[in-house]
Amino acid sequence: MKHHGLLFQPEMARANVAGLKTMTRRVINPQPADDIRPWDAPNKKVLAWISSLKHSYGPTTVHVPKWQVGDLIYQKERWRVGSVDRNTIWYDDNTAKVLPDAADNLAGKFLGNKNKLSLFMYSWAARFWAEIISIKVERVRDISEADALKEGIAFVIDPATGWAIYGTEGRSSAVRAYQDLYDRINGVGGFDRDWCWAIQYREMKR
Repeated sequence: MKHHGLLFQPEMARANVAGLKTMTRRVINPQPADDIRPWDAPNKKVLAWISSLKHSYGPTTVHVPKWQVGDLIYQKERWRVGSVDRNTIWYDDNTAKVLPDAADNLAGKFLGNKNKLSLFMYSWAARFWAEIISIKVERVRDISEADALKEGIAFVIDPATGWAIYGTEGRSSAVRAYQDLYDRINGVGGFDRDWCWAIQYREMKR
Protein backbone atom coordinates (compact mmCIF):
# COMPACT_ATOMS: atom_id res chain seq x y z
CA MET A 1 0.00 0.00 0.00
CA LYS A 2 1.33 3.42 -0.96
CA HIS A 3 0.24 6.88 0.03
CA HIS A 4 0.08 9.88 -2.27
CA GLY A 5 -0.48 13.58 -1.75
CA LEU A 6 -3.17 15.12 -3.96
CA LEU A 7 -3.53 18.87 -4.47
CA PHE A 8 -7.02 20.23 -3.87
CA GLN A 9 -8.33 23.73 -4.53
CA PRO A 10 -9.60 25.45 -1.34
CA GLU A 11 -13.29 24.88 -2.10
CA MET A 12 -12.66 21.21 -2.91
CA ALA A 13 -10.57 20.78 0.25
CA ARG A 14 -13.47 22.12 2.29
CA ALA A 15 -15.86 19.75 0.50
CA ASN A 16 -13.62 16.79 1.41
CA VAL A 17 -13.52 17.78 5.07
CA ALA A 18 -17.30 18.30 5.12
CA GLY A 19 -17.86 14.81 3.67
CA LEU A 20 -19.45 16.20 0.50
CA LYS A 21 -16.73 15.05 -1.92
CA THR A 22 -15.80 11.41 -2.56
CA MET A 23 -14.42 11.60 -6.11
CA THR A 24 -11.74 13.52 -7.96
CA ARG A 25 -10.74 13.62 -11.61
CA ARG A 26 -7.11 13.92 -12.67
CA VAL A 27 -6.01 14.57 -16.26
CA ILE A 28 -4.22 11.67 -17.97
CA ASN A 29 -0.81 12.82 -19.12
CA PRO A 30 -0.06 12.44 -21.96
CA GLN A 31 -3.59 12.48 -23.29
CA PRO A 32 -4.69 9.26 -25.05
CA ALA A 33 -6.10 8.95 -28.53
CA ASP A 34 -9.85 9.01 -29.04
CA ASP A 35 -10.13 5.24 -29.45
CA ILE A 36 -8.87 4.42 -25.97
CA ARG A 37 -9.59 0.86 -24.83
CA PRO A 38 -8.96 -1.14 -21.64
CA TRP A 39 -6.22 -3.68 -21.18
CA ASP A 40 -5.52 -5.90 -18.17
CA ALA A 41 -1.89 -5.78 -17.15
CA PRO A 42 -0.23 -9.22 -16.77
CA ASN A 43 0.22 -8.89 -13.00
CA LYS A 44 -3.44 -7.84 -12.54
CA LYS A 45 -2.30 -5.27 -9.98
CA VAL A 46 -2.56 -2.17 -12.11
CA LEU A 47 -5.31 -0.57 -14.08
CA ALA A 48 -3.88 0.05 -17.52
CA TRP A 49 -5.34 1.43 -20.70
CA ILE A 50 -4.08 1.30 -24.27
CA SER A 51 -4.85 3.98 -26.81
CA SER A 52 -4.44 2.96 -30.41
CA LEU A 53 -3.35 5.79 -32.65
CA LYS A 54 -5.01 4.37 -35.77
CA HIS A 55 -6.03 0.73 -35.57
CA SER A 56 -6.16 -2.01 -32.94
CA TYR A 57 -3.02 -3.49 -34.50
CA GLY A 58 -1.26 -0.15 -34.93
CA PRO A 59 1.02 1.90 -32.66
CA THR A 60 -0.22 2.10 -29.08
CA THR A 61 0.45 4.05 -25.91
CA VAL A 62 -0.06 2.42 -22.53
CA HIS A 63 -1.46 4.55 -19.72
CA VAL A 64 -1.06 3.39 -16.11
CA PRO A 65 -2.18 5.55 -13.17
CA LYS A 66 0.23 6.37 -10.38
CA TRP A 67 -2.52 5.43 -7.90
CA GLN A 68 -4.00 2.00 -7.27
CA VAL A 69 -7.14 0.74 -5.54
CA GLY A 70 -6.27 0.34 -1.86
CA ASP A 71 -3.68 3.14 -1.86
CA LEU A 72 -4.10 6.05 0.54
CA ILE A 73 -4.27 9.69 -0.45
CA TYR A 74 -3.86 12.74 1.72
CA GLN A 75 -5.10 16.21 0.98
CA LYS A 76 -2.49 18.84 0.15
CA GLU A 77 -3.83 22.32 0.82
CA ARG A 78 -2.66 25.71 2.02
CA TRP A 79 -1.60 25.66 5.66
CA ARG A 80 0.49 27.39 8.29
CA VAL A 81 2.09 26.62 11.65
CA GLY A 82 0.98 28.42 14.79
CA SER A 83 3.35 31.29 15.63
CA VAL A 84 3.53 30.26 19.29
CA ASP A 85 2.34 26.66 19.47
CA ARG A 86 4.21 24.76 16.77
CA ASN A 87 2.06 21.69 17.44
CA THR A 88 -0.95 23.54 15.99
CA ILE A 89 -1.53 23.45 12.24
CA TRP A 90 -3.89 26.02 10.75
CA TYR A 91 -5.64 25.42 7.44
CA ASP A 92 -6.91 27.74 4.74
CA ASP A 93 -10.48 27.85 6.14
CA ASN A 94 -9.05 29.06 9.47
CA THR A 95 -9.65 25.78 11.29
CA ALA A 96 -6.87 24.23 13.35
CA LYS A 97 -5.64 20.80 14.31
CA VAL A 98 -3.27 20.00 17.17
CA LEU A 99 -0.67 17.40 16.19
CA PRO A 100 1.45 16.29 19.17
CA ASP A 101 4.49 15.49 17.00
CA ALA A 102 4.33 18.57 14.78
CA ALA A 103 6.95 20.54 16.70
CA ASP A 104 9.37 17.60 16.53
CA ASN A 105 8.73 17.16 12.81
CA LEU A 106 9.40 20.86 12.29
CA ALA A 107 12.67 20.85 14.22
CA GLY A 108 15.17 23.02 12.36
CA LYS A 109 12.52 24.39 9.99
CA PHE A 110 11.44 28.02 10.29
CA LEU A 111 8.13 28.46 8.51
CA GLY A 112 6.82 31.65 10.06
CA ASN A 113 3.16 32.43 10.65
CA LYS A 114 1.96 32.67 7.05
CA ASN A 115 0.20 30.39 4.63
CA LYS A 116 2.33 27.78 2.88
CA LEU A 117 1.62 26.57 -0.62
CA SER A 118 -0.31 23.32 -0.75
CA LEU A 119 2.48 21.81 -2.85
CA PHE A 120 4.71 21.88 0.23
CA MET A 121 2.34 20.27 2.72
CA TYR A 122 3.84 17.34 4.63
CA SER A 123 1.79 14.17 4.92
CA TRP A 124 1.88 14.31 8.72
CA ALA A 125 0.29 17.78 8.62
CA ALA A 126 -2.68 16.69 6.49
CA ARG A 127 -6.14 16.75 8.05
CA PHE A 128 -7.86 14.61 5.40
CA TRP A 129 -6.88 11.06 4.45
CA ALA A 130 -8.81 8.62 2.27
CA GLU A 131 -8.55 5.16 0.73
CA ILE A 132 -8.98 4.74 -3.02
CA ILE A 133 -11.86 2.33 -3.69
CA SER A 134 -12.11 2.57 -7.49
CA ILE A 135 -10.39 4.05 -10.52
CA LYS A 136 -11.84 4.36 -13.99
CA VAL A 137 -10.92 6.25 -17.12
CA GLU A 138 -13.34 8.44 -19.01
CA ARG A 139 -13.78 11.65 -20.90
CA VAL A 140 -14.59 14.33 -18.36
CA ARG A 141 -17.66 15.32 -20.38
CA ASP A 142 -19.08 11.81 -19.84
CA ILE A 143 -19.47 12.34 -16.08
CA SER A 144 -22.84 11.23 -14.72
CA GLU A 145 -25.13 13.33 -12.58
CA ALA A 146 -24.43 11.02 -9.62
CA ASP A 147 -20.66 11.34 -10.04
CA ALA A 148 -20.90 15.13 -10.38
CA LEU A 149 -22.52 15.19 -6.94
CA LYS A 150 -19.72 12.96 -5.62
CA GLU A 151 -17.32 15.63 -6.87
CA GLY A 152 -18.67 17.90 -4.16
CA ILE A 153 -21.12 19.97 -6.20
CA ALA A 154 -23.44 21.67 -3.74
CA PHE A 155 -27.10 22.42 -4.38
CA VAL A 156 -30.03 24.23 -2.80
CA ILE A 157 -33.76 24.02 -3.37
CA ASP A 158 -35.25 27.11 -4.97
CA PRO A 159 -38.21 28.00 -2.73
CA ALA A 160 -40.02 29.61 -5.65
CA THR A 161 -39.99 26.56 -7.91
CA GLY A 162 -39.11 23.66 -5.62
CA TRP A 163 -36.34 22.68 -8.06
CA ALA A 164 -32.71 22.07 -7.16
CA ILE A 165 -30.11 24.57 -8.37
CA TYR A 166 -26.47 23.54 -8.45
CA GLY A 167 -23.12 25.24 -7.96
CA THR A 168 -22.20 28.89 -7.60
CA GLU A 169 -23.76 29.78 -10.97
CA GLY A 170 -27.14 28.27 -10.12
CA ARG A 171 -27.13 25.63 -12.85
CA SER A 172 -30.00 23.27 -13.57
CA SER A 173 -27.87 20.12 -13.15
CA ALA A 174 -24.83 18.98 -11.19
CA VAL A 175 -23.06 18.13 -14.46
CA ARG A 176 -23.38 21.70 -15.73
CA ALA A 177 -22.13 23.01 -12.39
CA TYR A 178 -19.20 20.61 -12.51
CA GLN A 179 -18.35 21.83 -16.02
CA ASP A 180 -18.10 25.37 -14.61
CA LEU A 181 -15.82 24.15 -11.84
CA TYR A 182 -13.62 21.96 -14.04
CA ASP A 183 -13.09 24.64 -16.70
CA ARG A 184 -12.33 27.22 -14.02
CA ILE A 185 -9.59 25.01 -12.57
CA ASN A 186 -8.22 23.41 -15.76
CA GLY A 187 -8.93 26.02 -18.42
CA VAL A 188 -11.89 26.67 -20.68
CA GLY A 189 -12.59 23.70 -22.95
CA GLY A 190 -11.00 21.12 -20.68
CA PHE A 191 -14.35 19.60 -19.73
CA ASP A 192 -15.14 18.67 -23.33
CA ARG A 193 -11.56 17.76 -24.28
CA ASP A 194 -9.80 15.95 -21.43
CA TRP A 195 -9.49 12.25 -20.67
CA CYS A 196 -9.09 11.67 -16.95
CA TRP A 197 -8.63 9.16 -14.19
CA ALA A 198 -11.84 9.24 -12.13
CA ILE A 199 -10.80 8.30 -8.60
CA GLN A 200 -13.35 7.40 -5.95
CA TYR A 201 -12.31 7.31 -2.30
CA ARG A 202 -13.62 7.04 1.24
CA GLU A 203 -12.33 9.04 4.18
CA MET A 204 -10.08 7.38 6.74
CA LYS A 205 -9.76 8.85 10.22
CA ARG A 206 -6.17 9.05 11.44
